[in-house]
Amino acid sequence: MVGFVSAEAERLLEAVLQLPHREQVQLMLVLSDSVEGGDQCDDVERAWVEEAKRRLAGIRAGDRTPIPWEAVEARLLTD
Repeated sequence: MVGFVSAEAERLLEAVLQLPHREQVQLMLVLSDSVEGGDQCDDVERAWVEEAKRRLAGIRAGDRTPIPWEAVEARLLTD
């Protein structure tokens, strides 16, 4: 399916893709939190900080409308 991962990772990925959307999101968050350190993570973190600043500036300028967390969570957890 992916080609750049081991056969075991491929098997796990196929199993995860069979799970309900809510469980996939929860696993994604756990895996994301488990990745730490390294230059790539630092680059990603810097990029997210810049994106957050850009979005906040858009909100303050009235160009963007924030979405309440409850609405985002409901959308993410809907199967």
